[in-house]
Amino acid sequence: MGNTAFHESLFIINRVTKWKTKDWNENIPLYFATSNTYIRGVCFLLELNGHSAIEHNIKTLYPIHLACKNGHVKVMVEMLKKQHCPMFVTNSGYNILHFVVKNGHVNMVKAIIKISETNISMDKVVN
Repeated sequence: MGNTAFHESLFIINRVTKWKTKDWNENIPLYFATSNTYIRGVCFLLELNGHSAIEHNIKTLYPIHLACKNGHVKVMVEMLKKQHCPMFVTNSGYNILHFVVKNGHVNMVKAIIKISETNISMDKVVN
């Protein structure tokens, strides 16, 4: 997007005031915060509406998928701590582990396994 964190935060706050407003891909403000590694924005938006973490866009991507795809470990960890459910699946059958591995973010697999609330073991990762 090319904007600074300040500009993104203004954009997010503006979007939050129109909470149900979505862009042409049905993205909500949480998508913008997760895709830009804006951890404070992610925490803020999850506090305002934790349910938004389980809303998918037109491509059936959840906000956590964007964090995993882009390698944003801190954002992903924060979202997993809030939601406790890593098995959000797209229409193509991809979950967060698919996005992490497909994009070469091995460090994120380790982070997912360390979060006890996710109930993901190394056995599930290998299989």
